[in-house]
Amino acid sequence: SLLGGLAFALVGWREARGSERMAKEAQADSEKFASYMREVLWTSDPMCLGPSATMRDSMARSFDRFWNHPPESAAVRARVALVVARPLAMAGDQERAEKALLLAIQEYTTHPAARGVNTFESLRMAYTALGLLREEQGRLREAMDLRVKAVDAARKAGPNLNLGSALVYLALSLKDSGDMDGAVRLQQEIIQIADQSAKDGRVKTEAKLQLRWTYTACGRWQEALELGTPLIEQRRALNIANDTFLMNIMTETGRAALELGKLDLAESLLRGGLEVAGGAGHQEYGALEASALLCKVKSRRGETAAAADELESLLAPLEEAAEGPSEAVITCLPVLVELQVAAGRLESARKMCDSV
Repeated sequence: SLLGGLAFALVGWREARGSERMAKEAQADSEKFASYMREVLWTSDPMCLGPSATMRDSMARSFDRFWNHPPESAAVRARVALVVARPLAMAGDQERAEKALLLAIQEYTTHPAARGVNTFESLRMAYTALGLLREEQGRLREAMDLRVKAVDAARKAGPNLNLGSALVYLALSLKDSGDMDGAVRLQQEIIQIADQSAKDGRVKTEAKLQLRWTYTACGRWQEALELGTPLIEQRRALNIANDTFLMNIMTETGRAALELGKLDLAESLLRGGLEVAGGAGHQEYGALEASALLCKVKSRRGETAAAADELESLLAPLEEAAEGPSEAVITCLPVLVELQVAAGRLESARKMCDSV
């Protein structure tokens, strides 16, 4: 027992000394990071680059300074690379942003000296940012792989809203690839995380709204309706004037009711959404969509020709004003085509399809 106690005491002493050493190293790295960033930012001040210099020029100068004269510490290199990557990406400098993110990932994954208490969170951020970059480049398979890695890193960092954020991006990739069941599973996990971690009710509402949109996309109308109904009440309780977010929830829930054949409920939700939007007008995407779905309700009640005429008269001036169909109008055209076909106006439906 005495020897065992001595062994545990020695291990505890060694761990304490190790923790103290790691804390001192982390503090030293933080000081080096702050000092290095001050130097980089000072030499990249737009005022020092000339009157025609842009913020992108400044960020490029910062990156070039870092790339050509990197700090000696691997931990500092990784941290600086991650910090400069985001504004480079936002400025549209994909080449430099990509270099910075790849360097950060390399340092965090291969260099022991770069690892610390926030390593997994830093990796989540780097993988997420590079995933967004790959998506912009049209490299969707790579973007999804990076989002899987971001989720893995976030899980190792512990269950929190950052894991929820990583899951959001991966769920979107799965949804875009057609894996609706996979997207639903992740979005249900996001809701659980939000319920446990989020203090802001809006985070919980938005997490559930993402799942409701997925239910709609794969035609799971009953689940979409059941999830959308309480969301409406939760959002309405915030009492926001001209709340387009609430209007969109009501519109999409109204669509679910319509597809389930609950026409009175659908009409009530769709008209309620338009009332909530107030002065948004039909140029607002959600308001135009709600109006198109109301025409579809009218058609389901046997007034198909009148519904087709009403929607056509609604869309025509918007197309003329924009000198062609806007994205919102194009989104509503399938409804109009459906109504024209149902009304027996096949030639008009064909011309509409050809014009898009």
